[in-house]
Amino acid sequence: MDRASISEFAPSRARRAFTLIEVVVALGLLAGTVVTLLALRGSNTRAAADVADHYRAAQLADAIDLELRRLRDRPLAEGQRDKLEALSVLIPPDGSDRALRLVAPREGSRAIRESDADDPVTGLPVRDRYYLITVRQQAAPLAYTAGAGYLAVAATLQWPFQIPAGPGEADAATADLTQASVLVLNFALTP
Repeated sequence: MDRASISEFAPSRARRAFTLIEVVVALGLLAGTVVTLLALRGSNTRAAADVADHYRAAQLADAIDLELRRLRDRPLAEGQRDKLEALSVLIPPDGSDRALRLVAPREGSRAIRESDADDPVTGLPVRDRYYLITVRQQAAPLAYTAGAGYLAVAATLQWPFQIPAGPGEADAATADLTQASVLVLNFALTP
């Protein structure tokens, strides 16, 4: 055999060890990876919560419809001919500064008129009013006319509305609604 082939089988005399610089670089890469993963986890959690809020807002359509029907089915006031006319008095037209205001909790279980939400028995504590729902009549050509047989309305959902700020039921701060998420739902109510 020649020398080259013998040296290939000879055990290596020098052991290779990690230098301090290599260890520091490896720890830096590991720390950077951990920090990046934790940052992504936080943004993914926020994104998942936003998706869940949008889903619950869309699911509020049934609760809003139920509350509008409850308001429609109240006893008629003197001089009102039908239930839709009575409801049209409660719901201002499109473009008005006023609106019928409803509120709903974050879990989206129900919607209730904001003025009724203050009832301590059947209401909704201020701190639990997560969704604000403003209802206005649709603009022409869908605007309400007596005898039309329907009342078309648009419900604008905005959230978060109230943000808990303490342990009490009334301990909440109103959120900046210019920064709120928005969803618009349309309804047509019949007699």
